[in-house]
Amino acid sequence: MWTIHEEEILAATLLDLVARGSKSDNGFCASYLRKIKDSIRAEFPNTDIKGTPHITSKIQAWKKSYISLRGILGQSGVGYNPHADYKIVCNNEQWEHIVQADKNARGMQHSSGAGACRIWV
Repeated sequence: MWTIHEEEILAATLLDLVARGSKSDNGFCASYLRKIKDSIRAEFPNTDIKGTPHITSKIQAWKKSYISLRGILGQSGVGYNPHADYKIVCNNEQWEHIVQADKNARGMQHSSGAGACRIWV
């Protein structure tokens, strides 16, 4: 289970790698997992987080959630509150249509978004 602080370090390290030119159209350079792991270990020396499967699966989960979130927020009448509780705002009927179209969205409406959603905006 990832802590919020570990997720923040992961996101900050990914952003740093992009800023330093370590990402191309085909993805990150070969050493990106080591750099992320080193960043997390600098803050949490006793962590057991590994590049594979932990970091790669977290990034895949973020991608999946991000794609769902973009689709949800792209719909008319749907809002997002980035200043208070990080919740998706829409009526119940509209939410039911969203969940029918995207099963990954099911838990997103009332999620506090304390982790990745806060990092994305």
